[in-house]
Amino acid sequence: MSLSPATSPENPRLGLAPPLAPGGAGVPVLWLGVNVALVALLFGGRFAQLVGVWLKDPNYSHGFFVPLISGWLAWRYLEKAGRPGAGEVGPGVASLVAGCITHLFAVTLGLAVIDFIALAMVLRGLAVCVGGRPWASGFTFPILFLFFMFPLPGLLTAMAALWLQNWVSACSAAVLELFTVCYRRGHSLLLAGVNEPLVVAAECSGLRQIVAFVALGALIGYLGLRTGWGRTLLLLAAVPVAILANVTRVLLMAAGAIFFGTGWLSGWLHTAPALVTLPLGLALFGLVAWGVSSLEGKPASAPPCPAGKSVTGTEAKP
Repeated sequence: MSLSPATSPENPRLGLAPPLAPGGAGVPVLWLGVNVALVALLFGGRFAQLVGVWLKDPNYSHGFFVPLISGWLAWRYLEKAGRPGAGEVGPGVASLVAGCITHLFAVTLGLAVIDFIALAMVLRGLAVCVGGRPWASGFTFPILFLFFMFPLPGLLTAMAALWLQNWVSACSAAVLELFTVCYRRGHSLLLAGVNEPLVVAAECSGLRQIVAFVALGALIGYLGLRTGWGRTLLLLAAVPVAILANVTRVLLMAAGAIFFGTGWLSGWLHTAPALVTLPLGLALFGLVAWGVSSLEGKPASAPPCPAGKSVTGTEAKP
């Protein structure tokens, strides 16, 4: 059998973009260089601040991995999409200008999260200028994923941590009451036989895990899930999974205080329960992701091709 012109892999009517040929690699490399230069010029100071936040704040210590993952996702799409088509300078420049203005507002107000919007506009504008809006749309998720390297406003994170502390404290007290005398006062748990209260601090709130799990859930949803409801469900699961993992951490600390006293809680062993609860949280989140994927089911298969017909509906030639 031979392929007809309508079914030839080189035929653009099939909607297949040509792969990146060695001789055509100049455009993507040039596009990448322009991106790096402009982004470094505009956001170099902000990136330096972000590195300081990643080093000091454990809630955002995952920030070092975010640009690497985003870059891998962008390159993955670039290899699949092939060389860009005709660029659209007008819409691209409009997005670039809007991004620069938003960056000015972010610097003036001192809000890092607004700079994410500016960065997204600039990257989107560059992609549109090089390859047009259809080609640039493939970079939407890699660009949006950069959100997870920006810290949220301090007031918002403080309120979220307080709410989570209340939930972790209440759930831990409810479980402990099944086995021993436990009295909860705010974020402190008073246990029978323990001379000092067990305090559920901000580190036990689960905020750090929620931020990491939401980023992980977004990545899994993009790569492995097919439906909007499945991706949303996985993102929402980050909260109960993080709470459950941190309740387990508090229960381990309470058991240690009952059997060994509270002296070890002030030393380096204070973080020892996290060595158990962090893998537990990852395992639970992975289990939820597997369950959501199973609920989605397998994608519908294409109907069988009738005998004597090609995939395009034309008669197959002998």
